Amino acid sequence: RFLVFVSDKTIMASILSIFFLTYTTTQTAAYYSVYLQGYPGNLMLIELSDVTATTVSPLDLSNAANITPSSLAGKCGNPDVSPDGRTIVFGAINTATDSWDIYMGDLNLQSGSIDNLANIVETSLREEDPRFNYDGTAFVYKAGASWTNPVYYDINLYDIASDTISTLIECQPFCDEQCPNSCNHCELWGPVFHPCGAKVAFTARVCNSAVSDDEIYIYDMASDATTRITDNSLPDMYSHFLRDGNLLYSHNDGSRDDLYLYNG
Repeated sequence: RFLVFVSDKTIMASILSIFFLTYTTTQTAAYYSVYLQGYPGNLMLIELSDVTATTVSPLDLSNAANITPSSLAGKCGNPDVSPDGRTIVFGAINTATDSWDIYMGDLNLQSGSIDNLANIVETSLREEDPRFNYDGTAFVYKAGASWTNPVYYDINLYDIASDTISTLIECQPFCDEQCPNSCNHCELWGPVFHPCGAKVAFTARVCNSAVSDDEIYIYDMASDATTRITDNSLPDMYSHFLRDGNLLYSHNDGSRDDLYLYNG
């Protein structure tokens, strides 16, 4: 059992987070080589032996038969892999529309390729941060709801079997509750499922667009209740549930970023 994370020496190390690494069941980690800002980058695979990365190879996204549009190659990131290790989902930018969409395909570890790739969530706004639930039947993601002022990003749920999308957490009422009459920016992002499948942790940047406003919340799907986990003047972000239900996240204290564990 390993904990894989990314470290950086700068205050903004949290943008290079454990969120960009995900295990498959075959002891392979998938990660993105450049942060999601539209810069060229590749989806990469690391095969792990003990704690040593023995080989590193890029996923082949250049074959037009594997990916459409072909201009997507080199502009993909933030992947997640289903629990059975067979399906990969990730965000990618369409250079024609300058919008991020969600793609899903079959992960072929033998050839290092993504087969049967499909653009399953496509809008004119920004969709990213896809994360599978623990049986691989659905995933949550950050969904752009409005580019106008104020900016809204909801948390949506995509059900794979039915190919349907539903809004799990709507940003506007959430923001109005957190900062009545002063909601100038509402961005719910980085969602991740609890192992039980009935809770979702996420980061919220509300009231204004400052990164320092980032805080961690947990949404209970059964009760439709949201609980705030962190309350700091500096950012808390990139939450990730462990299999025992405890929550890891990145906390910034003004000079460094540390991993914190919440076991509530």
